[in-house]
Amino acid sequence: MSTVDTVDAADLDAELGSHLTGSLTTDPDILATFSRDESLYSPDGTPLALVRAHSVDDVVTPMRFAHAP
Repeated sequence: MSTVDTVDAADLDAELGSHLTGSLTTDPDILATFSRDESLYSPDGTPLALVRAHSVDDVVTPMRFAHAP
C-alpha cells in the first residue's frame, strides 16, 4: 500500500491559487455540491478543491501539481 502526503486546503490555495487565471475554492459546502452526479458509479471521497478553469493552463497547472513527486 502506498502512502499519500496530505495537503492542507490553505496550503493548496497559497501554492496553486496564485498560478490560476480561473478560480480555486476549498469551501466544503461548494465541494459537496460538485461531488455527486446521477451516474451509478459514484466513488467515495471528498475533493480537496474545485478549479474553475478559464484557460488550458488552468487545467495543466493543477494536474502538474497533483502528479508532482
